[in-house]
Amino acid sequence: MNVVTELRSVPQPPASVAQLPDEDLVLLIRRGHSAAFGELLRRYQPLLLGYATRFLGDRSVAADVTQDVFLSFWVERQRYRYLGRLRAYLLAMAFNRCQVAARARRNHLRKVEKASAALPPVAAADTPLDQLLHAARAEEVRQQLRQLPVMRKHVLILRYTSELSLAEIAQSTGKSLGTIKSHLSRGLAALSHLLRGRS
Repeated sequence: MNVVTELRSVPQPPASVAQLPDEDLVLLIRRGHSAAFGELLRRYQPLLLGYATRFLGDRSVAADVTQDVFLSFWVERQRYRYLGRLRAYLLAMAFNRCQVAARARRNHLRKVEKASAALPPVAAADTPLDQLLHAARAEEVRQQLRQLPVMRKHVLILRYTSELSLAEIAQSTGKSLGTIKSHLSRGLAALSHLLRGRS
């Protein structure tokens, strides 16, 4: 039985599923309630999609990563034990899958660069759209953010776009609070340095 069929064949939870706290929602999901799973998607899909998009810089790949997180959560729902940190748990899953996707993308780009090295060089010309994008400060920050080491980028995204507390970031990454503070401080300093270098 595939996941879609499995989702359609499970019993329905109470109509008030939207008002349930995460803990009760997870209990229903573990019992196979598809409406509870739908509520989980409603609550956390925008957060995870936004996080993955910022991490990867590609909304299409981020959508695939987000879908994979929720699919894995559904398939492995019996293994999850609610400890009061569902949001952090889902973000940790997204972080791990973003790392895999970024690594695959880097490997693909290396292959493309190697294959295109034999081609004659072509003069690059910026289109008006390219010039507009490069002029936008937000795009510049995103570009520079991509250059940071993975963990620093992860901490900055969680702190400033997902608005997690330092303690929540430590929980979702499995790192100590001091390590998170260090990554945040060094990430901000490196980002500032990169942005000044482009000015």
